[in-house]
Amino acid sequence: CLVDMHIPDWEPVFFSEFDSRAYIRAMQTAGIDTAYFYADSCVGICNWATRIGHQHNGLRGRDIVKELTEGFRDAGINTVAYINIWSKWVCETYPEWKCLNQEGKDSLENLWNQPGRYGLPCLNSPYNEYVCGLVRELCENYEFSGLWVDMLLWRTVCYCPNCRKRFLEETGHELPEKVNWDDPVWHLFLQKREEWSERFYREIIDTVHRYKPDATVTCNSSYYPNFLYG
Repeated sequence: CLVDMHIPDWEPVFFSEFDSRAYIRAMQTAGIDTAYFYADSCVGICNWATRIGHQHNGLRGRDIVKELTEGFRDAGINTVAYINIWSKWVCETYPEWKCLNQEGKDSLENLWNQPGRYGLPCLNSPYNEYVCGLVRELCENYEFSGLWVDMLLWRTVCYCPNCRKRFLEETGHELPEKVNWDDPVWHLFLQKREEWSERFYREIIDTVHRYKPDATVTCNSSYYPNFLYG
């Protein structure tokens, strides 16, 4: 997992010493038939030459996704690209896309009842199109057999302006401010959150299959079922 710490001119030793060819030879020796690789990380930093997002500063333009996908292909090893829906970089760059809890705090201010290091953009913001754009870039420029999309879930009940606007437009109601299982509007809100999540998953899957009809797509959200996560 390659994490950009936002330190000026920070260049991890890993990038200067990483030999992708030796790495692939080692996987061949180990008899690996399918390799996952991090296309981006849980802080939203890309490991390829992206035009849409932010490439890891330590790479200094080096495209290790290209090196790995081409090398694995030549070695006869299947590849699965990993992307993470959380993005600290997006939340810092596009603050209007952040999930906000009922107190108006984002995940960097409060996550798991403490300041967080992970940024949670809202699925109802333009982040939706941003993610599909990243997926499109990967599909257009790199060969891989599957895509693993991690952390596809609501981490909080979001009260950002994007959610408020969409709920009002689709239902005619303001967002309910209290958990009330006897309130039909509360149930409608939960239903909408599930619908919005599902649409987002489908947009990602459809984007992949427009370019790679045979690719597998996994949308992972391995949490206990809970209304909080949608």
